[in-house]
Amino acid sequence: TCSSRALEHVDEDGSACCDGKCRARAILADGRPRAAFLAIRHRNGWRVPVSSRMIPLRSDDGRIVGLADLFSDRSEHEKNRELLERYRSLSLVDPLTGVLNRRGIETCLDARMDEFTRHQWPFGIAFFDIDGFKQINDRHGHEVGDRVLVMVSRTLSLNIRSEDAVGRWGGEEFVVLFANAHDGELAPYADRLRMLVETSRLDGFDGGLGVTVSAGVAAITPQDTRSSLVDRADRCMYAAKRGGGNGVAVCSGC
Repeated sequence: TCSSRALEHVDEDGSACCDGKCRARAILADGRPRAAFLAIRHRNGWRVPVSSRMIPLRSDDGRIVGLADLFSDRSEHEKNRELLERYRSLSLVDPLTGVLNRRGIETCLDARMDEFTRHQWPFGIAFFDIDGFKQINDRHGHEVGDRVLVMVSRTLSLNIRSEDAVGRWGGEEFVVLFANAHDGELAPYADRLRMLVETSRLDGFDGGLGVTVSAGVAAITPQDTRSSLVDRADRCMYAAKRGGGNGVAVCSGC
């Protein structure tokens, strides 16, 4: 039923649709279908982007007797499947999470830096770190910790654009590469991913087990090397941590 919130619909900003944005109530009031881009919760916790259309179901005499929510997966993940398979054959994919490993994301970064040098195509990165991950391992064990890593990586990888890339940098750290993105676009992109991670949940725990992430973003400059770009984003991530976590810090001239 709708009240069970099994899919936990959130909008593209990560806001719960059942709190003040209920399409079901609106349709019951005026009988008009509603369409939206949403993210729903997979049974294993991560967020899946969908295109949703909710319609009224009517009896023979025209009364609304129910609602149908029709949705389809709109993630860009399928477009990256062949690339991931090729990278897997080159040992560039993290076996636990299924996203690129550190060497894989470094390979992508080098390609983007070469494009920037030759064509001035802008790009940037976000450095994500799971808040309080050690406490999760200590309290629930490493198996649950691994499930959290998979949940976070899947939420990130399913909700980026086809031209972007996600890699596990190490431990509980992830790097997202935003291709063809200008400085002012990076923080909103990263913050949307942060909010979708925040609304992800693992079943089997009281209220579900959720985590938050802190992120630092940095845009490429002509002076950057791969190391300097990652270092700037990393330092901004720690600034977000010092600010209490579950936030995004922007590198500006750091």
